[in-house]
Amino acid sequence: MKKIVLISLAFSLWASGVESLKLKAQLLDLLATFLNNGHKGALIYIDDPKYNGIINFLKQSYLLDNCENAQIIFTKRYEDLDPQCRNKKIFFLSFKEYRLHKNKAVGAFFWQKGRPNILFRKEALQKFHIKVTPEFEKFVE
Repeated sequence: MKKIVLISLAFSLWASGVESLKLKAQLLDLLATFLNNGHKGALIYIDDPKYNGIINFLKQSYLLDNCENAQIIFTKRYEDLDPQCRNKKIFFLSFKEYRLHKNKAVGAFFWQKGRPNILFRKEALQKFHIKVTPEFEKFVE
């Protein structure tokens, strides 16, 4: 009986992990398309291990294994980024890191109290000539 309970628990944890990755992939696809001025097929790089396995669920973006060829970089820590990649569209996956390096970011995507949060910097959007669509206006600061 204990084995059945453990197997059931393990399966439910795995399934919730898969659903979490699907949701993250949908949100990242949406963000990448927006940051690519509505064009699907953005080349993205993600350096956060929490997003390992997300490649299987991305439908509108292409995940690269290095930042040099990426159009958009999702990172948890600015200091860990290759210096060659620091002039690209950087989107932080941590609010704390976003606050520390706000002037280097296009925005941030982070989870707080179990909910996804999105922020965009108006100056960075203008710098990269990104047109703000009505659905994203409320996230611009």
